[in-house]
Amino acid sequence: ALTPSQWRAVDALLEQRDPYCRGVLVLGLNAPLAELKANLADTRDARTCRGFAVGRTLWADPARAWLSGKIGDAALVTQVAANFAELIDAWPKGPAAAKSGSKARVA
Repeated sequence: ALTPSQWRAVDALLEQRDPYCRGVLVLGLNAPLAELKANLADTRDARTCRGFAVGRTLWADPARAWLSGKIGDAALVTQVAANFAELIDAWPKGPAAAKSGSKARVA
């Protein structure tokens, strides 16, 4: 995870050394949902951060519950979808920012 000042350094470095870079993605790396949401908040002012690529953060816990028979198919789908919706809403350049009237760009 990068701090806001580290994101500014990434922005400056890419501007200086790779002006054709299309952007940077935050990887989930199986981080807990709350931790990943905090990491996304730190990208608020990062010009080069374009989005996030996650997988296990969304489905690992629900999949464990499903595989052990604790939840059924519908619950698995509902939980994974809810996790994804929570991250989308936490994305500072996404729907939550648009709702608040922010001029942040949706990537």
